[in-house]
This record gives sequence, structure tokens and C-alpha cells, in this order.
Amino acid sequence: MTCIVALKENDKIYIAYDSFIGDDFTHNKTNFDKVIGLGEFTIGLTGYPRGQQLIENYLTVKPQKAQQLDINYLVVEFANNLKEISKEHGYSIVNNNQEETEDILLLVYKKNIYKISCNYQVNQYQDDFLCIGSGTYHATGAMAALKTSPPDFRVKRAIEIAAQYCNTVCEPIKTMVIE
Repeated sequence: MTCIVALKENDKIYIAYDSFIGDDFTHNKTNFDKVIGLGEFTIGLTGYPRGQQLIENYLTVKPQKAQQLDINYLVVEFANNLKEISKEHGYSIVNNNQEETEDILLLVYKKNIYKISCNYQVNQYQDDFLCIGSGTYHATGAMAALKTSPPDFRVKRAIEIAAQYCNTVCEPIKTMVIE
């Protein structure tokens, strides 16, 4: 349970995320970064740390083919490889012949923001921002309300507001900018 926010503005990506780790009964703060760089990808992960550990240690993605659309590349190479390592390492959940995981990813690729859902579908939205995790609703409202604020303030404040109203989001808040 967590909250991760990414905003695309002025050809930069601004990211903020919290430090919560736990469940409905325990409240701890983690030292590990919930957003990591992996080659040309920046990945924010909600769910269990195990998912991030698998990505950091096992995920390899072939280079994008010339003329291949970014979304096609992410579906065919990134999401399918993610699905395979989850299955190979016993991290997948199978329900009604549908493989999924409890993790949701915020993916930045070529300065575009994507969401990879628990069933490995890849989406890109029309908004200039994306919020994922248990604080999504609070952070999304904050991002909309703060639309005229500077981008670095906007993403950090969205996490602060989520932390104020969602018991599975907490400070300290970490931020980064992809230029």
C-alpha cells in the first residue's frame, strides 16, 4: 500500500512517492525506493516489495524494434517479460485461468507515463498525470485541484494530502525529476 504520482510538464516528468510499508494492522516506513531506474525505464511499484525485487534482479527487456510503436513494445516485450518472471518465481496469482499479480506499476518510458495493471495490461491516459496505490483517489483530487501550481510542488503536495487522509500513505515523501 502506497501512493506514487507522476506528472508530465514542460518535457519533464515529476515523480513523488511515500514511504509506507505494511497492511491494515501495521504501519511502518520503508528505506527502499519505491521508484527505480532500470535502463531506459523508470518504474514505480505498488504492492509487495517482492515484485520490485524480481524486477530489479530478473527483468530483461529486448531493445525496441525500429518502427515499433511504444505501446506495442511495452505490451509485447515489457509486460510479457514481467508476467514471465512473476510466473517463473512463483509470484503470479492464477484465477479462472487468468494470471495476475497484486502489484500495479507506474512506468515512465521515453518521457511518457504508463500504467501496468495487475493483469499486465498497459494503459496510457489523456491526463498529464497518473496516481497509483492506495492513496490514488486523494492524490488524484489534489492533482486536479493544484493544476495551476508548480509541478514539483504539485506532486509532493498530492502525496502529503493523500498521507493526511489515507492511513496507508505516510511521510517522508521522496521526489525526483526526469529531464
